[in-house]
Amino acid sequence: MTAPIPSSGSSSTSSSNANPSTSSTSATQPASSTLSGVGTTAPFQISGLASGLDTNSIIQKLLAVYTAPEQLVQQQEVVTQQKQAAWTDLQTKMQALQTAIQTVQGASAAAGRVGNATAPVGGTAAVSVTATPGAALGSFTVNVQSLATTGILSGGANMSAPITNAQAASTPLTSLNFGVPVTTGTVTINGTAITIDSSTTLLGASGDTLQAKLAAAGVTLTAITSGGNVTGVQLSSATPLQLGTPSDTSNILTSLRLTTAAPSGGGTTIQSNGSLSGSALTTALPSLQLATPLASSNGSILVNGVTISYTSSDTLGSLIGKINQSTAGVTASYDALSDRMVLTANNTGMGAISVSDVGGGNLAAALKMTTSAGATVTPGAPAVFTVSGINGGNPIASASNTVANLIPGVTLTLQGVSPNMTPAGATTVNITQDTTALTNALQGFVTAYNALQDDITKYTGITTDQSGNVQNAGLLAGDPGLTSLAQTLDETLNGTTVTLNGKQYSMADLGISTTPASAFSAAAVPTLDLQFNTSTLTATLAANPTLSQAFTGNGTVSSQTGTLFQSLNTIMDSWTSPLGNLGTTMDALTAEYANEQQQIQNWQDFAQAQQQQLSDMFTAMETSLSQLQAEGQAMSAQLGALTSSTSSSQGH
Repeated sequence: MTAPIPSSGSSSTSSSNANPSTSSTSATQPASSTLSGVGTTAPFQISGLASGLDTNSIIQKLLAVYTAPEQLVQQQEVVTQQKQAAWTDLQTKMQALQTAIQTVQGASAAAGRVGNATAPVGGTAAVSVTATPGAALGSFTVNVQSLATTGILSGGANMSAPITNAQAASTPLTSLNFGVPVTTGTVTINGTAITIDSSTTLLGASGDTLQAKLAAAGVTLTAITSGGNVTGVQLSSATPLQLGTPSDTSNILTSLRLTTAAPSGGGTTIQSNGSLSGSALTTALPSLQLATPLASSNGSILVNGVTISYTSSDTLGSLIGKINQSTAGVTASYDALSDRMVLTANNTGMGAISVSDVGGGNLAAALKMTTSAGATVTPGAPAVFTVSGINGGNPIASASNTVANLIPGVTLTLQGVSPNMTPAGATTVNITQDTTALTNALQGFVTAYNALQDDITKYTGITTDQSGNVQNAGLLAGDPGLTSLAQTLDETLNGTTVTLNGKQYSMADLGISTTPASAFSAAAVPTLDLQFNTSTLTATLAANPTLSQAFTGNGTVSSQTGTLFQSLNTIMDSWTSPLGNLGTTMDALTAEYANEQQQIQNWQDFAQAQQQQLSDMFTAMETSLSQLQAEGQAMSAQLGALTSSTSSSQGH
């Protein structure tokens, strides 16, 4: 039955409003309730009040003719939902298979090459190696004479203003130009707590001096001097020194560069291992206490020919940041222990680092980064090595320790120097076949392929009894597209062959084959599942290293024309692409489901209208009968009265 077209208006309701005036019994008016079966609210009568009929039951039976089609559409709607779920399941399996196909085509699976470095007898490997699919199988030797190095500029030490002998004896520790400013508090040495206050000086045989306080604790402090300046201190004791405790509050040991120093003499002697004076990275350039004062707070320096400008608001730290963020190609740092600037080239290879002042400023010289101010420059050097069969065995230079494609498809990383530049001291490099990535990719393909074929069989398979009667049919049985997909995949995979060195190969030679016919069971649905023998793959590639690429390509998914896996990818793309078979089918099911919902709504609306019409009709009937009954009773009463009156008259 065709679903009714939704009505644009409601059914008219007819009713009689009889109002008998002579009857002692008034007509009963209907109430309202909900009738079962159509889900709508309609007038409700006290069934058969006048007629004695079960009008509610009659209406429900009449409505059944309209609810039956609705139930059929609802059943079809359930089937449509099941089909949508089935296709969603198939979509997941198809996308997984296409991903697996592209993984087989990818560079990692196609690589199939591994490099191994074997160290010379009694030595270590001077190189490590990686290989790409383009690398030729074979071996060669490498000798490394020297590694590539980076250029370094080491600024002059002690660039900060020194602590003079006079200052050490008269100026409080907290006011001296220490690289790490001194804090007041206590420090424990050999079990004795020594107080450092704002008046304590460094040197002095008596009074509030660190030297005198240590002497009282049995420790001798000797100043290490040079040119009238104190460059460090030495502590000595008759017993091993015990410096500091966790409860100390003064950092004097750090300021004196003793916390990073190694003791000697069985622990009885220790001396500063760095410059006492220094500069803080957070101090503005004009406020730095440098051995050579700044001539100007603003200016520029040249680092490898790149201009670095500075102003009075710059600090030593911000200047270092400007150098590192520039195109000078160096990394600057401050060595607090030596109180010097250090610039290191970002890349290895030939080239020295140059620093100079420009524009009349002297910041570079004040920071001792110029050679005239004491900086030393060590230029970078290239790596020097030999490779058997390359350049006639003569030395080869490289600016980097990573040497790519000197041998096609091979990258050498130089990591050490050979014991000697002879064949006996060489590292042997072997480029061999590696099937691990390909094996994993093919296993993933087989798993995804079987999952899709199993799904297709589940949804389209039909089983029969011995008489040929259908016992069970899949939800999508008879779908020509799915049946064709399963067959096309099977035929493409099993029918594609390649010829290499005059011999024909199939995927079975790589260990992948369809389940043999002997494995089929008469009671089961035949399967197109694949089996994968990894041992067959390994053995085949050992004898024919390039065979896999004839089926899978050379590692670029977009350029695999003519290969088996490109054909498989094209097949799957015809289904999974935005305008492919899969999308078209799912769109059609979506439209079908929407249409079924509309049909159900139409039937519900139609049944509701019919229910209202029937209810109104029976209500009118009951009302009319009630009125007739009332009128009959009135007439009967009048007739009775008339008869009584006539009898009385005759009696007289």
